[in-house]
Amino acid sequence: TNVIPIVEDARYPNKYRMLVGMVDVLFADVAQPDQARILALNAHHFLKNGGHFVISIKVNPFFSFFAY
Repeated sequence: TNVIPIVEDARYPNKYRMLVGMVDVLFADVAQPDQARILALNAHHFLKNGGHFVISIKVNPFFSFFAY
C-alpha cells in the first residue's frame, strides 16, 4: 500500500516511528493550535530529502465573515 493512516498522537512521532519508514509525501490534518510545529516534527522524522507535504489548516469560523 502507498497510504498508511496512523491513529496516534501526532505530537509524539517516536510512538509510531517503528510503523513507518521514510516517505515521499506527508499529509497533515490535525486540528491543533501548533499544527505547523507538529508537521515540522513529523517531517524531520519521516520525510525524505526532496519530499513534499500537504497541510490542512483549520481556521476559527468566527473569522470567516472577513472573507465576504
